[in-house]
Amino acid sequence: FNFDWSSDTILRAKWRSQSPIGEDATEGIVYELSGNTYLVKSYSGSAATVNIPATYNNKSITSIGEYAFSNNVILTNITLPSGITSIEKSAFFGCKGLTSFIVPSSITNIGDYAFYDCTGIKSIILYEGLTRIGFSAFHNCTGLTSIVLPKSLKNIEQDAFSGCTALTSITIQSNITSIENGTFNGCTSLISIAIPNGVTKIGDGAFGNCTKLTTVALSIKPSVLTSIGNWAFQNCTSLTGITLPGSLQTIGEGVFYGCTGLASITIPGNVALISGWAFYGCTSLSQVDLPVSVTRIGNCSFQDCVYLKKIIIPQSVGGMGDSAFKGCTSLTIYCERSSDNVSWNPNWNISNCPVVWDYVI
Repeated sequence: FNFDWSSDTILRAKWRSQSPIGEDATEGIVYELSGNTYLVKSYSGSAATVNIPATYNNKSITSIGEYAFSNNVILTNITLPSGITSIEKSAFFGCKGLTSFIVPSSITNIGDYAFYDCTGIKSIILYEGLTRIGFSAFHNCTGLTSIVLPKSLKNIEQDAFSGCTALTSITIQSNITSIENGTFNGCTSLISIAIPNGVTKIGDGAFGNCTKLTTVALSIKPSVLTSIGNWAFQNCTSLTGITLPGSLQTIGEGVFYGCTGLASITIPGNVALISGWAFYGCTSLSQVDLPVSVTRIGNCSFQDCVYLKKIIIPQSVGGMGDSAFKGCTSLTIYCERSSDNVSWNPNWNISNCPVVWDYVI
């Protein structure tokens, strides 16, 4: 081009390096300095296979940043270096084509929504050292078939594996103390689950809509489980039985709602409340044993339990909810009381099931 070089001229040049010299890194990766290390901020390339280097500008790369690869439908494989410690929020959100992924043993945190809707992932290996799996981290990973959780894991946030419809097995280690709300909700291929004896709480909807779940193994002795949340096993239609530990104190609303295969249940001796809708629609339920600790039976607790023929109501029951036994067409109710309590809802026996008062075992 034509330029007048007769006068003094200052030239400025700017080089932008997307990949560190000497590293086998994929072009298009953008890095951001965070403290004394780098994180992967974003990816603007078009390669289906991405390799993240261990260093950039002679500093370690320790994190995959928030939304770094989110909604990248081209990405199929990614390799992370062993120095990565955290996969941040929504890092691979919606990467539906991602099929191959190895979580390095250096990872301690998998953030919220990290692999949300990554429908192509079939398996993932999680190593010792991982301490947290975030909220909805693997939600709707419909290709994921199995997963083993490491002993180092301390927290699994709510909905972490919800909607993983191909998941048939999962191993929960003994360090876990709670199963949070919705953790495995909608895992329609899950067949069995063993709850370790250190778990104190099963959250709301934790296993709801797990329609193939046949076995829930709860530690009986010793056990520290005190609470099963609302709708925890809702619509687990293949569940035929479950043994509840003596440590249990709270059974939430709708806990076994729609469990049409559930045939019998024994309520432990520390439970005071049978919450509303707890056994609604359990059409195979033929036996329920209530302890003397029960003081209230909630609304619609046993509604439409059409196969239930007998239930004994202890003297201790001072409250009875609306429509508690509605639609129980085969039921005879045996009450240790001489008459219904003034605090019982007038419609507690709206279906007019036969009642035997002053019943003595």
